[in-house]
Amino acid sequence: MILFILFICSLCLAEDSNVVKEWKNVRGVGVHIVTINVNADDVGVELGRACGGDYQGGRFREESFHSMMRRESPLVAIVGTYFDTVSRRPIGSIVLGGTLICDGLSHSSFEVSKDGSVSISHHPSGTMGRSLSWDGVVVGVGSSPSLVIDGEVDVAPRGFHSCGVTAPARRAAIGVTRLGKVLFVVVPSEISLWKLGWIMSDVGAVDAMNLDGGSSTALWFDGRMVVSPGRRLTHFLMVPSRP
Repeated sequence: MILFILFICSLCLAEDSNVVKEWKNVRGVGVHIVTINVNADDVGVELGRACGGDYQGGRFREESFHSMMRRESPLVAIVGTYFDTVSRRPIGSIVLGGTLICDGLSHSSFEVSKDGSVSISHHPSGTMGRSLSWDGVVVGVGSSPSLVIDGEVDVAPRGFHSCGVTAPARRAAIGVTRLGKVLFVVVPSEISLWKLGWIMSDVGAVDAMNLDGGSSTALWFDGRMVVSPGRRLTHFLMVPSRP
């Protein structure tokens, strides 16, 4: 009976049953996994930003994650790509409303198309995701490194060699399953990027990429702070609540 109760508690449904959160032990570490069925009507992934930011105007702001969650009230939200802690400018590419508003460095990019379908594209190391065509993409977030490519674990943080990226740390990642669902994954303990890649493969991602981590690691689910970041953030990926 106790094991049954624990199993039930490890599965959480948001107000929308197409957004499900689990807590699992994967490769010896606890992992928060949110599965988002974007194939369902009115379920999609969008980009949220700090209050007062104007990316196209070159004004980047930061705000506490809790404050952004109170304002947006999403079903679920996760940290986005890296950003410069001085200028607040995102390091990875950002597409919003079909417009490239930040042409950054990206091994991979999570993309939402006009028809609502999702994908993760992987870019040649020579381009690092710069000056790409984003035709048909309404929301895009680039980051580094790739974790899973076409079902194979592939981790090579070329161009991102700072110890803050490659050393063991709390991790956040995004993946896409074979059925076109989105995975928001957060590991609150310190692990390597390679271990994160194997975790993403184990939980069903056929394509996956790393997001900002360390003290930026953040996850919100169904009105509750699951993993709180240790710093203010500039943007995040989210599934909005239905009106």
